[in-house]
Amino acid sequence: HVTCDYRILIQETEGSLSCENYGIKITELETGDSAEILDITVNSDRIFELGELFCRNAVTPVALVDVIADWL
Repeated sequence: HVTCDYRILIQETEGSLSCENYGIKITELETGDSAEILDITVNSDRIFELGELFCRNAVTPVALVDVIADWL
């Protein structure tokens, strides 16, 4: 059984049109292995849906890139 910590990352964009970009970070608690992807979406509802999907399916850092590719 693997336990992971899921974090939503928020970055503020600079320039004439300011908005927030969202990413996600997964850390495997037993090993400390982690992976993150920035700039996935600017839609807060979508990033929360993605976070819930990760929690329901126990996505690990190794699978992060593949899951994001399928989700987009």
